[in-house]
Amino acid sequence: MLLCSVAHLVQRFRGEILFQLDQFEIHTGDKIGLIGANGCGKTTLLKLLARECEPDQGVIINPVPIRFFHQQPLPEEITPSLSRMSQGQQTAARLQAFFTQPAALAFLDEPTTHLDLPSRQTFEAQLATLDSFILVSHDQQLLRQFCTRIVEIRDHQILVWEMTFDHWLLEKENQRRRQQREYEKRTKKKAQLLRAAEQKERQAAKLNRKPKRMNSREFRLRRFIATRKSFDGKQKAMRKTVAHLQARIDSLPPAEKPKVLPVMKLDLLINPPPQAKVLVEAEMFSYGYPGRPLLHQASFRILNFTRTAIIGPNGCGKSTLARLIADRAEGLRFAPGVRPGLLDQQLDLLNPDETILQNALRLSVQKEEVIRTVLSRMLFPQDTLNKKAAILSSGERVRLALVCLFCSACNMLILDEPTHYLDLPSVQALTQLLQTAGQCVILISHDPALIRQTCTQLLRFENQKLISLAVEDWSTTRTSKPPLEKTILQMRLISLEEALRQQPENPALQDQRDALIVQLRQFI
Repeated sequence: MLLCSVAHLVQRFRGEILFQLDQFEIHTGDKIGLIGANGCGKTTLLKLLARECEPDQGVIINPVPIRFFHQQPLPEEITPSLSRMSQGQQTAARLQAFFTQPAALAFLDEPTTHLDLPSRQTFEAQLATLDSFILVSHDQQLLRQFCTRIVEIRDHQILVWEMTFDHWLLEKENQRRRQQREYEKRTKKKAQLLRAAEQKERQAAKLNRKPKRMNSREFRLRRFIATRKSFDGKQKAMRKTVAHLQARIDSLPPAEKPKVLPVMKLDLLINPPPQAKVLVEAEMFSYGYPGRPLLHQASFRILNFTRTAIIGPNGCGKSTLARLIADRAEGLRFAPGVRPGLLDQQLDLLNPDETILQNALRLSVQKEEVIRTVLSRMLFPQDTLNKKAAILSSGERVRLALVCLFCSACNMLILDEPTHYLDLPSVQALTQLLQTAGQCVILISHDPALIRQTCTQLLRFENQKLISLAVEDWSTTRTSKPPLEKTILQMRLISLEEALRQQPENPALQDQRDALIVQLRQFI
């Protein structure tokens, strides 16, 4: 059954084409993963398909009811009880209500944001009951597990791939390699023709040079005897060859180098760190709301130059504790010179009515030229700096908030779910930055991989206390031994890598290696 059809779609933003699509249909049973970089228009496309807004050009037909789970609660969803919940609890409650509404087609925009592991598992069980949906997510495991078609927004085009996420990854890599080989082949051919043309040019020029001890008449006579052509004839033949070579160069198809998507480049403009060993300390600290204690007589310490993850289920008080530390709450002891800076889930650092540049400058202790450079490295080109923060995508707002924090006077970073809405390259860039951060970092995240890769210690909420433990201990209690299948795949991959060292240009071996890598990703 046809659920939605699109024809000749064009959508613009500020006069520029955001994306375009010729033909696209959604049928019963389609489970579509919608992917693309931050700000490419994924949420806009969902709103168009749901008829929440009209396209600039094109026809959209959706004859069936559509359910739409938005990134943020709609005004009609916000109730007194919902407003008292944590972000994760709000998302879980909204998802529960969402799945009780019948519809032939569902749109889900970043539905796992803020969810802890139990809520995530509940969501996955509910998602498995849907017949047809479009899922926007940067979570590769989710896309891998549920999606049978991939729709990609890239270079202002909407590309439809009739394959699973793993096959899409493999096809994209194969496509990149084919394009790279073709680029190298054409570049090499062009270089050969250019060298040949230059050589003929030199030969033609050499014909006009006579030895110093030979007069001009003797030079012309000897050259004619040697070449059986007059000077003009030989010169003309040379020039004709050069022209022919130049024509061949001009006729070559353009050698297009494979495009590499821009990746944000993060730098911490580090302020002088405090000199103390212990930056934040609490003894017998209690906090909560009426009828809902979060911490009761809890004790903890945050050490200098450590990266501490605060973990626990949705609603236990992680974000509240982050806010208490950022606000230097009574009952907490701080070392002299500590200046906490908080990136919260609501991105309160940003003023939606200000431009990108105004937001970045407001808390900055850096000069404007430095801020402009940092913004450029965070994928905000100079011609976008006058855009209002209100019109940015969620991922772009997170990037801008990171700029505001990194350029401020703080010397202790508090990051509350910083990877929400970020695309995979941006998450990887943030991970690398945190791994080498030369200052104290407090991280709140439900992403075990991010915690294991970046943090040096943990504080876990447990029975209204904070339990300190090493990352290694936490990881080993949650990571089982790799299954036999994974071990076998790893051994095969080692063998293939060895074979590729002997035959680096063998495309069959490269394809086998890529397929194995895709299979191994399911165990991550």
